[in-house]
Amino acid sequence: MLKTWEVYKMALENPKAKFNRLAHRETFELNEKGQLISILSDTTRTDYACPKINEDWELVREPVDFMTAVNSGKSISDERGLVTRCTPEWLLERGMLSIELINSKWFIED
Repeated sequence: MLKTWEVYKMALENPKAKFNRLAHRETFELNEKGQLISILSDTTRTDYACPKINEDWELVREPVDFMTAVNSGKSISDERGLVTRCTPEWLLERGMLSIELINSKWFIED
């Protein structure tokens, strides 16, 4: 879980990041002015947020394909939780790659 100040810090470091505001069950991102705005759909953004400093948030994890995950150079995990927070080298060393695993959705960990 993240606090509001951490959301701003992470959003400034990664402007494409999206965050769920847990108390209101809404998804937000930063606009070009550095304001948190609500994402209503793929094309509609509205409502500037003035969250309290101690609100709880979570980072929205965006799935990527296997090659994007591998080429990130960061720890990765798959959608089913079979592989969590490992490096591509770790998978290869253990012979854990399969077509099913390669075709799953992957997440790049921070």
